[in-house]
Amino acid sequence: EMGRLEFAYDLAEKLNRMGVEFDHSYPPALHVYLHAKMLLKVRQLSEAVTECEGGRAVAEAASLDTVVFGLDALRARALAYMGELDAADSLLKRVSGSNIRRRLPKSYVGDFLISRCTVDVMQLERVVAQRTTSMRSDVARRAERSAMRLLKNSAKVASHVVEAERLSGMVCWLTGRQHEAARHWRTGIAVGERLGAKLDLSRLYKEVGIRMRSVEASQRGRMPKDPEEYLDLARAMFEDMGLEWDLAELAEDSGESDAARRLQPCE
Repeated sequence: EMGRLEFAYDLAEKLNRMGVEFDHSYPPALHVYLHAKMLLKVRQLSEAVTECEGGRAVAEAASLDTVVFGLDALRARALAYMGELDAADSLLKRVSGSNIRRRLPKSYVGDFLISRCTVDVMQLERVVAQRTTSMRSDVARRAERSAMRLLKNSAKVASHVVEAERLSGMVCWLTGRQHEAARHWRTGIAVGERLGAKLDLSRLYKEVGIRMRSVEASQRGRMPKDPEEYLDLARAMFEDMGLEWDLAELAEDSGESDAARRLQPCE
């Protein structure tokens, strides 16, 4: 979460070696889950999907259904970022029906809820961009419910707060509630800066900058910086952490001639 990626990889490898040394099945399965999560965090998406698929077999062999659940949730999010929204949605619906959710730690539940909300927000963004008015209200309600559940769960998982506030703000923005979106984003930024959660914070800066730049100043809500300041902060953090996928996304969103039209909220 703090962008200390090499240190995180080393710790995960130590966990794996402990499992081998003590002949215990849980550490290797947890290592796969954490490694997949790291790959997803740095947006190495195809690698994350492969790790989740391979890790699922390891976790199933050890009868670790909690890890299987977590890996499926992560894989769905990676698929969504890769543009495979229907596949991600189908996977999450299958995972959602599992009885195991009732006894999962909040962190595992949170990974599922982040993935669910991510897919719902992307679907909402798609219908807004396509101006599909017949579907908008249903998709918006689904995204709002997902955001509410994610926010509630993130109160128990500090590492999920910034992403929960980012996604909740996006739902508000896309449904025409800019000032409410700004409130979520201010909260997310304050928490991210306090915790040093560089990965999620950098992406929140980018989201705020792109969204604010697409509308008139009167529609931006009460954010303390100008859009370009947020984009500069995001770019500097992406470069510092070597996040190539995010830099490419930032360049694409900043350079598209129809960016303002595509990202504007509902009327």
